[in-house]
Parts: sequence; structure tokens; C-alpha cells
Amino acid sequence: APSMAQWGVIPSFGVDLAPIVTDYERRRQMVVDAFAGVTTVPRPGGAFYAFVEVPKRLGITGHEFVEQAIANRVLVIPGNVFSRRDTHFRISFATRPDKLAEGLAILRGLMTA
Repeated sequence: APSMAQWGVIPSFGVDLAPIVTDYERRRQMVVDAFAGVTTVPRPGGAFYAFVEVPKRLGITGHEFVEQAIANRVLVIPGNVFSRRDTHFRISFATRPDKLAEGLAILRGLMTA
């Protein structure tokens, strides 16, 4: 990188990221809690998205579940974009907590209907 740019970023090294990390930890827990008792969600360790398993009892693929979610105005990504299996979907929790809660309620409802 150009030396001017390197000097320019030095002040950012002193920024306290703890509040941001705490906020994302809360959002991650919202995702895990939303699907507790309904399906399997490995607790994300270092990213702002989770891979959620579509319950087998629904009898649909991950892609089909994503289509239902989109029809209900919730955007998630089919898991088969990232894997050969079509059993999961990916959800990002890098959004406002109120929007996340709204989307999670819809997704949980689709799984329990």
C-alpha cells in the first residue's frame, strides 16, 4: 500500500471496537435463539451470517424454503450456493436488530406452520 495511505489509517488503530463486537454478538444470539427447538443452527464463530438447516419434517429443499421466505419478503440465500447439499439457507445478521427480529419471526413461522 502507498505510504500515505498507511499513515492515514494509523488513527483507526485506536478505535474501540468492543461496542460493535458486543452488538454483533447480540444479533448472533437473536438468530440462535429464534430457531431453538425448531431446527439446527451451528453458532457462528467469526462471521455475521449463519447456516440454518431447513427442518426435514417440512419435506422441502433449502432452495424451496428460500422461495417461501422471499415470497414473505425475507431475503436469505440457498445453502446449495455454498455446498452440494440443498438442506440449509444462509442468513445475515448484519442488519438493524428490529429488521432482524421481524425476519426471524417470519422464518420461524414458516418452519412451524
